[in-house]
Amino acid sequence: MVELVFTACLLATAGDCQKVTIPMEKVESISECMKAAPDRIKEWQSDNEDKMVAGFSCKKA
Repeated sequence: MVELVFTACLLATAGDCQKVTIPMEKVESISECMKAAPDRIKEWQSDNEDKMVAGFSCKKA
């Protein structure tokens, strides 16, 4: 399994950040994850509008 990992920071206090890990169940490779990541992050941000994503990567779980 591959996981999408990114840092999310509160918009009000940019120093208040957390690491978020999302399993990418239908993705089998790191390159597929990297291609799918922007859309998955966009979905996540629609549910977490008070946060911004500072960067992302993909890794094998």
